[in-house]
Amino acid sequence: MRLVFVELEKLRTVRSTWVLFACGVLLTLPLTVVALLQSTSLRTAPDDVLGLVVLPAVFAASIAVLASAREFEHRTIAVSFALEPRRERVIAAKAAAAALIGAAMAALAVAFSTGIAAVWLSSSGAPWPWTVGETAQGLAGAVLLVAIVAVGGTGFGALTRHVGIAITLLLGIYVALEGLLAGLLAVWRDYGPTAAAAVLTQPATGHAYPFAAALALASALAGLHLAAGVVVVRRCDV
Repeated sequence: MRLVFVELEKLRTVRSTWVLFACGVLLTLPLTVVALLQSTSLRTAPDDVLGLVVLPAVFAASIAVLASAREFEHRTIAVSFALEPRRERVIAAKAAAAALIGAAMAALAVAFSTGIAAVWLSSSGAPWPWTVGETAQGLAGAVLLVAIVAVGGTGFGALTRHVGIAITLLLGIYVALEGLLAGLLAVWRDYGPTAAAAVLTQPATGHAYPFAAALALASALAGLHLAAGVVVVRRCDV
């Protein structure tokens, strides 16, 4: 726990953390309005706005990459490893700190976007289309998804130990490669990472598998990236 607080303090004192955090929250607001204006049905408003959680996820992953890869680039990671020789604990603490910041970012972004959607529906005379349970599940799923992506971002940063390469690889896999696989393989489209994200953020829509399975899949994928980063960090010279 001490290491997590240390990593949180590191992130708190870096300007880029606050810039990325603000972007993840504030840029969601105009996109929420655009999504609602382009929505084909009032009943899909919650799905449309919670789908925008991908934006905080990208910024949370960027914070996580900076938290791990930047220290390797500047060689300041040697200080952390001198204080805690068990390197996996340092990387785990970075992942936990990034996940907490990502969750806070997502919570704010989701609160604002769903609030705007609720006002939009109320002004249109339409009720909120989700039950209380579905709403709670969708909000929790969005926050958990961003936190999980932040953990995966930490893994990418540790794996490459270079900020630019890590962010490029992260976006390449989750945007370009994921889109290609989803377009080519029906099973990937129904059961892959994008499908898992939809299960977590769209509780009122029918899916191929339940919430718990989607959460387990997303967590396992992020854990795999983090484990790969730990393996590389334990073997590398600093």
